[in-house]
Amino acid sequence: VNPQSLLTTVSDISEIFAYYKVNESEYLEYKRQQLSGQKQHEENNVELILSDGSIYSHKGTLETVEGDFERGTGSIAFRVRFPNPDGLLKHGVTGKVRMMTQMDNICLVPQKSTFEIQDFTYVYTVDSASVVKVRSFQPLERYNNYYVTQDFSPNTAIVYEGVQMMKDGITI
Repeated sequence: VNPQSLLTTVSDISEIFAYYKVNESEYLEYKRQQLSGQKQHEENNVELILSDGSIYSHKGTLETVEGDFERGTGSIAFRVRFPNPDGLLKHGVTGKVRMMTQMDNICLVPQKSTFEIQDFTYVYTVDSASVVKVRSFQPLERYNNYYVTQDFSPNTAIVYEGVQMMKDGITI
């Protein structure tokens, strides 16, 4: 040990920051929803999924969004603060950040039930007479499912599987 040697590092881990990046289209959707008031609940309801797949017991709060997009990747960084009263989280731990939101009056449509033609998204519906009809719709978000806030009533029947075999107007 010499006079220039670092003996220890002291850090406060009572709160931990998680940094993650989103692409430009996800950021723009986030800002649109924030401006419409949909994101207020979500910003204080952020979950951390730990590397073992478990969900961290404390919710985080979105604090900041970087001011610039990275030129090479086209992404922008977000920062979330998580309380760490038990000291479970340490510097360098990895995981996934999940922002929770509440959406009212939506229809959840699985992607495998849809098809696209020239940037329009379609689904086959079945009416009360068992006749198949093609309907276009505007998806709100797109992950493994589409979230639709309009275009469908609560009782709309959607063809879930076998979309490739369907045709408009057939009876099933």
